[in-house]
Amino acid sequence: MADKESYVANFPSEIIKEGKVRVLVPKLEAYGVIPSDYAPSKAPVFYNPVMEFNRDLTVLAFKAYQYLANHEISICEPFTSQGIRGIRFAVEVEGVTRVLLTDINTHAYETGKIQH
Repeated sequence: MADKESYVANFPSEIIKEGKVRVLVPKLEAYGVIPSDYAPSKAPVFYNPVMEFNRDLTVLAFKAYQYLANHEISICEPFTSQGIRGIRFAVEVEGVTRVLLTDINTHAYETGKIQH
């Protein structure tokens, strides 16, 4: 998709690799004002890098389920932010035929839609 190359977030951001995907996320260093600030909640798009292990486990759980059940999976993930988890499901889990990602945050929507 051409938009992937031309999209520029209107907030400090960076591309990270998680699992088998590369995603655009807020550059959290730009949002931590003082040490007690929780930077993920201050960014225009919520992104918590500490939850990467949780996302890894969720992908693993779906892979195990798919191995046992062996049928198509559709996933709906509301309030997904930029969609890292859902994008990883689509890319890393065989048998995922449809992933619906939604978020009310327009920054999250714009950031997430270019990453599929």
